[in-house]
Amino acid sequence: MDSNSGFTYKLLQGDEIRLIRIIEDGPGKPIRCTINHVSLGAKPWFVAVSYVWGDPTANLPIYIDGTPVGVTKNLESCMRHIQQLFRNETSVFGGLEGTEFWIDAVCINQGDNIEKSAQVPRMGAIYSSAKLVLGWLGENPPSEDSAIEYAFRTAKQICRAIMAGIASQQDFINGSEETPLSHRPHFQTLRESNGIDANLQTMALVHLFERQWFSRVWIIQEAVLADDRLVLMAGAYWVPCNFLEYFLDLWGSSARLTDSSDFYANMKRSSSQLMSVRTQFQELDSVTDVTRLANYLQRLLMKAFGYKSTLPQDLIYGRLGLCPSGLLPTSLSPNYDIPYPEVFHKFAMLFLKETGTLEILMTGKHELVDVPSWVPDFRYPLENTFTDVQTSSAVRVSPDGKLLVVEGTKLGEIKYISKKHNHPITGQKTVRDAVRTFHNGIVQYMSEKLRQSPEVIVREVWIRLWVQGRQGTEQQRLDSMYRFYDHFLHQNDVIAVEYSTALLGQFVTLFDAFVMDDETAGYCIRSDSTLEVGDIICSLKGLPMAAILRARLSNFIYVGPCSLAGKYLEQNHANGGREESDLLDVWNLI
Repeated sequence: MDSNSGFTYKLLQGDEIRLIRIIEDGPGKPIRCTINHVSLGAKPWFVAVSYVWGDPTANLPIYIDGTPVGVTKNLESCMRHIQQLFRNETSVFGGLEGTEFWIDAVCINQGDNIEKSAQVPRMGAIYSSAKLVLGWLGENPPSEDSAIEYAFRTAKQICRAIMAGIASQQDFINGSEETPLSHRPHFQTLRESNGIDANLQTMALVHLFERQWFSRVWIIQEAVLADDRLVLMAGAYWVPCNFLEYFLDLWGSSARLTDSSDFYANMKRSSSQLMSVRTQFQELDSVTDVTRLANYLQRLLMKAFGYKSTLPQDLIYGRLGLCPSGLLPTSLSPNYDIPYPEVFHKFAMLFLKETGTLEILMTGKHELVDVPSWVPDFRYPLENTFTDVQTSSAVRVSPDGKLLVVEGTKLGEIKYISKKHNHPITGQKTVRDAVRTFHNGIVQYMSEKLRQSPEVIVREVWIRLWVQGRQGTEQQRLDSMYRFYDHFLHQNDVIAVEYSTALLGQFVTLFDAFVMDDETAGYCIRSDSTLEVGDIICSLKGLPMAAILRARLSNFIYVGPCSLAGKYLEQNHANGGREESDLLDVWNLI
């Protein structure tokens, strides 16, 4: 809610929360609400709403106890659809009159950081206590509205038929294993009766799971705690979340989907990530101390590292909201007066001290100030190469939190650098210029040093390094990327864009590449890092990738993770670069 609104909040007492009632009004009229305080311990009947705030500058008025206040356009739209849903679906939702709702933007005084800091730790209890959780996905594009309605209705029909014993799961998956679900008898009949094109339906679902709601950090808490009480709303349509998940499982029931396989993978990605976090939440019953809690958070970061939030602090608080509050240090209690780099710092200290793993240092960017170089910038994704290596004895944090002491082995130093292109990729000309600069610089340098042809250097060193771990067979990726590299190097005409084209463009424009003193090639994973000749490459115990360090007197700055070619191409560096019995060097990171 607009913190500058004229509405005056009364202070919450004890375990009180605020709930609103949406007053029944005709279509098109402003949303009117009343607000009151209730004790959460009294187990009130209420509906919690999960949504994306949306553009904070695009406000529309609603009225609370007669006072106009501004809420985001997305929330106003959400409340309007809730009003319609509870008016039209009284047999399911019980009607609008008498139903109370908890909506964070309205029920928490957003202009009071003290109240926010006190209420955020209680959101877990709020979503656990709600009788229903509505997940508002946003309005539907007009071109996809009918397909979303059909998909939601079909999901409900199928699940209800199976639950009632009218049909079995096998009824919906019969036919050839190579027949996509959308072309099987039951679904074909349903689709044809509604005039829905199969491809339109599939793409509508793909786009549905790409909506911002599925990437919100708070969904980790809200969707997990809601369990089977979560109902998704998209425009005017609704479906229980577990019904939609079951529908997608049926969609992928064939061992070999043909024309829908890629679409299905895209649809399932967000849903599967949520399901894995839900499953992991059950492990919290066995978390009884801080060390186990930190290891739980490690797995949670691995499964849910791509989420976003309006406030950077919530990238931490949203995850910690799932954890038993009694195990967390008071320094990690929500406090919105603390700058987010400091929140990241406090979380990193707990994580590193208790787990001994350095995996959280593999962020794609680092744009923090006033904190040590080793503090991860959680606003950016982690390189997803998590391992089960336990190295609790290898990491120490100084009492003041400024020094991270790690163990590892020096692999070499950087002696040649190919700087990133530093121009946005605006077209194939950008990629072409970057490829030619890269080729005339670092490729020619390596060719002279190793006395091998530039073609061999490109194909067997750089492209093999770039494609490792990518989708498809290695040989296919090698051939495809080399073909595009060679085209950009020698031709000026425009070619069709493929996955390999985009991947090539990223590597030659976004990352610093380098050659070590033993002629090993590599590139820095962080796109914002600027390398220097003399930077040190090393294996650090607990970090799966090699690390780049920069000497500062007797200490070192952590520049970022890197990927290495040659003998290091597929090496996991988490053992520190030596055998278990070997002694490792000590590195002090500031």
